[in-house]
Amino acid sequence: MSKILHRRITLYFALGLAVLGINVAVSYYHIIRLVHNNALVTHSQEVIITLERMLSTLKDAETGQRGYLLTGSSSYLQPYNSAIAQIYQRVEQLQTLTSDNASQQQRLAILQPLINEKLRELDQTIQLRQTRGLAAAKQVVLSDRGKRVMDQIRGIVAQMQQEEEVLLELRSQQSSTSIQQTTLALSLIAILTLLLLLGVYALITRDLTRRKRAEAALQRSAQRLAILHDIDRAILEAHSSIEIAQSAVARLCYLVPCRQALVLCYHFDAGEAQVLGNSSNGQASLAVGARLPLSSGFSDPVLPNLVLTSGDVSTNGSQSLPTTTVIKDNARPVSLSNGVDLGENCVTLPLRSENTVIGELKLFGSRLVTLTPEHREITQEVANQLAIALEQAQLRERLQQNATELECRVLERTAQLQSANTELEAFGYSVSHDLRAPLRAMQGFTQALMEDYNDVLDGVGQDYARRISKAAQRMDVLIEDLLAYSRLSRAELELKPIDLDSLVSEVIAQLELEIRQRQAQIIVVNPLLPVIAHRVTLVQVLTNLLMNAIKFVASGVQPQIKIWAEARPEARPEAPPHQVRLWVQDNGIGIAPEHQERIFRVFERLHGVETYPGTGIGLAIVRKGVERMGGQVGVESNPSVGSRFWLELPKINTRERL
Repeated sequence: MSKILHRRITLYFALGLAVLGINVAVSYYHIIRLVHNNALVTHSQEVIITLERMLSTLKDAETGQRGYLLTGSSSYLQPYNSAIAQIYQRVEQLQTLTSDNASQQQRLAILQPLINEKLRELDQTIQLRQTRGLAAAKQVVLSDRGKRVMDQIRGIVAQMQQEEEVLLELRSQQSSTSIQQTTLALSLIAILTLLLLLGVYALITRDLTRRKRAEAALQRSAQRLAILHDIDRAILEAHSSIEIAQSAVARLCYLVPCRQALVLCYHFDAGEAQVLGNSSNGQASLAVGARLPLSSGFSDPVLPNLVLTSGDVSTNGSQSLPTTTVIKDNARPVSLSNGVDLGENCVTLPLRSENTVIGELKLFGSRLVTLTPEHREITQEVANQLAIALEQAQLRERLQQNATELECRVLERTAQLQSANTELEAFGYSVSHDLRAPLRAMQGFTQALMEDYNDVLDGVGQDYARRISKAAQRMDVLIEDLLAYSRLSRAELELKPIDLDSLVSEVIAQLELEIRQRQAQIIVVNPLLPVIAHRVTLVQVLTNLLMNAIKFVASGVQPQIKIWAEARPEARPEAPPHQVRLWVQDNGIGIAPEHQERIFRVFERLHGVETYPGTGIGLAIVRKGVERMGGQVGVESNPSVGSRFWLELPKINTRERL
């Protein structure tokens, strides 16, 4: 309800209440006045009746007196005595009734002595009739004294009655006037109240009508938003431009009265338009996906707002294209093709992406169907959303196409790289393997030279021969490590549950000779937890770690090695551990922090070959092997204190068995 309407209704109610208050006041005033007038009328009537009764009572007394005088029978004295008893009551009533009327009081003051005189005359005649007989009483009667008094009484009573009748008529007129005024006032007030009520009713009815219209508009808006939301959701769920357009036009036909909705997408480079969506109440004239040639009029990619006129239809073999003659702002007609009049109306809206027209939305319908501004607004909204969705779909399709092409190129390059790596690994393996044959020949001939010609060679020649032999041995070990590292990169590792207790014991047994030569002390804290790993690779990893622990110790120091395992806690305290960390601790020379990452690289050496022999590949094999098994490796070390190498591998589940 608007503020103005609320104020008007409030004003009308206030006026209604005021009129009702006036009505009550006027009604009360007129009712009081009417009651007062009626009381006065009744009062005058009572005065007149009392006067008549008083006069009648006096006549009854006179009649009884006369009957007694004529007959001498005491039976006539009974009405006489009764009248005498009542006449004073009438006089007292008159005094009370005429107390508000001074003139009547004056007449009553004259009347009362006359009544007394009349009563004395009657009593005198009765006394004379009883004591001296009828003749004495008759002389008093014949004196006409009683008649004169009675005439005076009648005259005064007549005056009093006349005045009361005048008052009665006046008061009756006042009462009638009061009734008429009251009726008129009540009628006017009732009419005014009725008009106010009609005004309030009109305002409320007007407000209710507006509310109903607003509710209807709100319901239509809600329905429209719901369907537009469905269109948006369908557009978002669609995967291609055709699905988006088909979903949009199918729902648009429910919102806008039309026979057919059509979505065309321009391909200006190809000079054609593609039918992306076609929804019709009957049989669709164009198949979705069909491509149609564009006329020269569509060569301009920026079209203004198009205004439809009458509809045409064109034929193209088995497919027919109902189109309209669209008129640009400069009235230059453009059309898809030539056509004949179908007698339909058509609405054409361009599908714009920023400032470029990418297609159009067409609605066909009978000429009897009229699109309201709301229908046009809905169609424009759908066209705007459809343009955005089609643009996004085209970008998505283009991106998907580029991604597919890129993926194909990546697969092709990966295959080429894998082939090159395979060839390189095969070449390296072949070269490494082939190099060992001449190395063995060098070692054999050097050994034969030292054995067969040791007496011929002088000291320098013998030293050269020993150096050649040692160099050949180092080259052989180096080639062996390279082959091992290469095998780790190429081989497929089948991971299985491994019992670390037995595996560590096996590795220690293999290194028994080196342990005995270096008098190393190895302590294994059992039990070691089982892990998921590749057994051969894990043996090689532990062998390299133990060999380094035995080898890299200061001169004169007995190697002391400790091996133990622990389950690693997870980030979430309630989650069970899934990793096992195996520790290998030694009392060797230690590694400076800046070198701890380098030692896991290939050919990284921290000391000379003469001090600590080796190829520099052992720890690289350790890292490669652990990573191939899905684990990690690291070291904690301090120079001159020792090192703690650790490797983490997946923990065996309770359902897996060794």
